[in-house]
Amino acid sequence: MTSSAQATPSWLTRIDEMAAEIVDMTFPIETDTLAIIKKMLLAPGDDSEAVDGAVRDIRAYYSNRLFPPDDSFYRNLPDHGVKDVVGAVVDHVFELAGAIPWRDPAHKRLAHLLIGLKKSAASDFDPENPQLGWSSENLDWHAAEIWRSFHPNHTSPIEECTAALNTHTLLARLVAADMFPADGAWRAATCISEGLQGPPTAEFSTDTPLVRACRAVIATRYIVLAGDVLIRELQGKPGADTEAVVRRGEWNWWSDRVRQRAAAGEGAGDGAEEWDLRGSAEEAREKIERWLGGGKS
Repeated sequence: MTSSAQATPSWLTRIDEMAAEIVDMTFPIETDTLAIIKKMLLAPGDDSEAVDGAVRDIRAYYSNRLFPPDDSFYRNLPDHGVKDVVGAVVDHVFELAGAIPWRDPAHKRLAHLLIGLKKSAASDFDPENPQLGWSSENLDWHAAEIWRSFHPNHTSPIEECTAALNTHTLLARLVAADMFPADGAWRAATCISEGLQGPPTAEFSTDTPLVRACRAVIATRYIVLAGDVLIRELQGKPGADTEAVVRRGEWNWWSDRVRQRAAAGEGAGDGAEEWDLRGSAEEAREKIERWLGGGKS
């Protein structure tokens, strides 16, 4: 996904830094899984092929490296090493998600890697034929930390805002794939409502135009990427609209807000032009109005 004629992307430099930071271990799962992710991100051609190849490599790594014939260590562990391997991959993905621009195809590959690992996970452990299962422990921890505290606020600089936008885009893609069945829809709805707020509230009264623009683009990413999950949740409760995570009236309010953002654009300056708030808001507005049948009810 890069060529010698292009400058080395900053995220590739970050991967090399991560590799150098990993402490050498007798069994370097973190180093080896990072190498597989790097190979996936740099693979030319089709995104699906690159992701499928990485999923196969990680599953083969688990089966072949953790379970040599003369070593029963992982066979005797309660989780058989699943959390070690899956947890290392998840940690790397979230570390890189903030560094890779959300529009870069490499960013989408990160999300699809986790989705692919979960979909292909073995449901049971067979000591005669060990296959990688799934553990949501690290994924749930990272997501909770981001949803709780990793939001641009007040006077966040452009670098912090961009990292937050990139990371929330990863979460939006994972919510869309039902990776957080317990609270993904509610978390996405909260980020949308906060990002599309009107005049600054007391909580956000000191936010700069840059931060407000970043919050708004984050909201549009959740709408565009994870809106189907919220719409399904609403449509699944036709007789109990007030119990839905997002009621129809709130969708109408979101539609009004993104229409205003699309019209105004809100120039945040400070390098935020690459976020394309106007284009993102227009994309979100079109999706909402299509979901709602072309207008308000």
